[in-house]
Amino acid sequence: MDIKRLLLRFGFFLFLLSNSFLFGQSPKQILLSAIDDLEEGNIERMENKLDYLLSKQPFKGDFSSKKDTVSEMPSNARKEIRIQANRLYAIYFLRTDNEKEADIKINAIFSLKSNYETDARDPIAYVDRVRELRVELQKLSSSSASKKAEEAGLEAANMTVITHEEMIRRGYTHIEEVFHDLPGFSISNSKGITYSNIYQRGYRSSTATDRTLLLIDGVEDNELFSSIAYISRQYPISNIKRIEIIYGPSSTIYGSNAFAGVINIITKDGIDYSRSESPLSVNADVGYGSYNTRYADVNIGMEHNDFWFSATGRIFKSAEADLSENEAWNYNWDSDYYTDAHYTEQLSLDASSENIEIFQASNLDSSFYTVGTEKITPSEAAIAKAKTSDSLAYTNRELSYDNPTNDYFISAAIGSKHFRFGIQNWQRTEGSAPTFTDRRFASSSNGNMWNVNQTFVSLKYNNDIFNNLSLTNHTRYKFQSNSPNASQTQFSGFGTKGLALYELDSLNPAWETTYYYQFANQFRNEVTLLYEPNPKFDLVSGVEFRNSQIQANYVTADTLEPEVNGTIDLDDGIGANNLNVLDFGIYSQATWKPVNYLIFTAGLRLDNNRVHNAGYGTVLNPRLVAIYHSNENKTIIKAIYSEAFKDATNFQKFSTTSNRQLSNPSLVPEKVRNIELSLQQKQELKGIQLKGELLAYSSWYSNIPELQNIAYGNGTTQQYQAIGQIMAKGIQAQLNATYGHIDIWSNYSFTDANYLSVNLPVGDIANHQFNWGFNVNFYNNLINLNMRMNYVGTKKTGSNTSVSDNPLSEIDPYTVINSAISINGDPINLTGLSLQLITNNLFNTSYSDPGIRSANGITFASSTPQEERHFIIRLLYSL
Repeated sequence: MDIKRLLLRFGFFLFLLSNSFLFGQSPKQILLSAIDDLEEGNIERMENKLDYLLSKQPFKGDFSSKKDTVSEMPSNARKEIRIQANRLYAIYFLRTDNEKEADIKINAIFSLKSNYETDARDPIAYVDRVRELRVELQKLSSSSASKKAEEAGLEAANMTVITHEEMIRRGYTHIEEVFHDLPGFSISNSKGITYSNIYQRGYRSSTATDRTLLLIDGVEDNELFSSIAYISRQYPISNIKRIEIIYGPSSTIYGSNAFAGVINIITKDGIDYSRSESPLSVNADVGYGSYNTRYADVNIGMEHNDFWFSATGRIFKSAEADLSENEAWNYNWDSDYYTDAHYTEQLSLDASSENIEIFQASNLDSSFYTVGTEKITPSEAAIAKAKTSDSLAYTNRELSYDNPTNDYFISAAIGSKHFRFGIQNWQRTEGSAPTFTDRRFASSSNGNMWNVNQTFVSLKYNNDIFNNLSLTNHTRYKFQSNSPNASQTQFSGFGTKGLALYELDSLNPAWETTYYYQFANQFRNEVTLLYEPNPKFDLVSGVEFRNSQIQANYVTADTLEPEVNGTIDLDDGIGANNLNVLDFGIYSQATWKPVNYLIFTAGLRLDNNRVHNAGYGTVLNPRLVAIYHSNENKTIIKAIYSEAFKDATNFQKFSTTSNRQLSNPSLVPEKVRNIELSLQQKQELKGIQLKGELLAYSSWYSNIPELQNIAYGNGTTQQYQAIGQIMAKGIQAQLNATYGHIDIWSNYSFTDANYLSVNLPVGDIANHQFNWGFNVNFYNNLINLNMRMNYVGTKKTGSNTSVSDNPLSEIDPYTVINSAISINGDPINLTGLSLQLITNNLFNTSYSDPGIRSANGITFASSTPQEERHFIIRLLYSL
């Protein structure tokens, strides 16, 4: 017996030995004798045996008694026998250079066992082909919707996937650009404290991107204190394999924060590095462009004997666009705003006995104020003095607009077939000036920078417990902070209510800097079981535990290092600033395929939360999905009902300010109930590959935290209360076409969102958005041309919308075209090198995005002008 036959028989023998309790001796002997037939060249006899094991035909031999037939085996044993029969078939076809038939058999194995792994004794050609097909299978599948591999289009959610290749071709240099081209997203790019607010399906958050869950390889990247996802320029492109976007609620699988949707960034791993002929894989991305923007992004990976290692780093620096010609940021004293009427309004006080006593104690000359029956009002002399004091103090500091960005990212990972260990750290240090206006806030380098630092460590283990049961244990620890110098510099004067009328003779206006610090950390462990007894049924179940230390409020100081010498503004009933938060979740989701064209999924998750003797208690969220799919007419129809919840942040529950003096530890979670129906269709028409999708959804959001004025002491104060409601309805449509070297894509979004608690439309959300693009390559892929168009319709804002403080009534519609021209070095013997010219806003369109938060034009800018035509020269290298 030669060595090949010995290894094959030994591998099969170990398999059969491990499964001997599942079936009798005859199937074992058939498999082992089929190996002998292969080595002896008795191919017809081998095929007869394997076809019998695959239940294609009766076996005409010595082992045909009824008790030994494959059809009489338990279902899990029958599945394993078929895996081994397909395996031997694939090995035979590869030996005869029939790769097409081998691929059919290997894909049949994947359909029987999605996490199938080869054995060390398998032939090298078979191992390599299984690995290659697994990579191709990953491109046609996703894992974010259900924490298991699912065929593209058949996930238990509506999803969009953006691949690394698409990101490069389209000229994306950072991930925020991706969302401008996707349906269902509204962007408010303020270029300030959070860089960009990304709203899904008509839900405009009052603060930031905090209703969408951002994951990196399944690890939550939202800030613990505020739930903000800082989707900016710090994330590298070179190590991203794909981005999976889930539309709609997904708390059934992920718990809190998977509210409006989920973004899961999948990075490269061992499979990607093993495809390289060299033991070392290098991907580099370097760019320089307008606004002195420059970045460098490098990923290095290697794989050997199923072990792999990778390291990734990125730096991004930019001066950003100059907005100094806009009156909101020219840092000139705004006499048109600071009028006599404005000072009268700002300086007047209630004529309460308490306020009268304060004035009498201040020794302020009575010529500066008048005491009426209801109000204490300033005189003309007081207004003139206050205005002069303010203007002198405002202009005494030399201010000019700037808005620098200095971000970095670094990560490393090591793994094998069954485990992955990763560590990641990023920091974004970006100017906040465009978020605010010069009426109240200084420019970025004058003390208006926002610094966020986040680190996580992750260990993930996956392996089969039995033939049809696999276990995944995912442990992660993360910590984050605003450090070292998160700060805001505001003008404190009489016209900003920083100083009161009775202080007119005792205090002077000034620019005042406040430094902020917050620190949070979390330990989190999740155990997931995937049970696949047969191809028609599977069950995903898991249990998750989180223990977090999260501050109740920012620590603030008027000097550097607030963590050392700062103070904390807290409700007296809160106690310590560092709160211990305990979360427990348990979930289960079953998928049943009664017939080939139907899939039913039902999932349920229970979450429990305790914090500071309160917390939201227990919540339950279901998901129900029905899918019809036909391979014959290439149609997929989905009907989805899902619920999700969003836990209020520690900032909303516990923090207080001078205007918000009451906390609300019992603030209940937000809730969303969502229904959607979708249709996907693929067709080929005269050589053109067409893929279309149409979906409609209706989502009802309730318990949205809103600031309310309530009685407090002798007056009133504000407190967050869960009273808001939004009803959002919409349509999303996509159409993609491929013909030869030409790819064309397009999508359309119709969004109708209404804030029910005030009976007004949700502000800053366009009813209509349309995106379109094409990609074509010439001269054997030497030159690649990509163009993208974004049309965003009118965005209503202001008094007739939920953003009632914005003085504008609408944000004008716009159309922007972006292009990327690439020269690929492979056809001209410059292997792995590419040069790309990116032109954004090709036709120099003048347009703006809505302001964030209140967008009142006083504290927060009403709108933010976007970049004019700008360029990036990009060099890419791949080894």
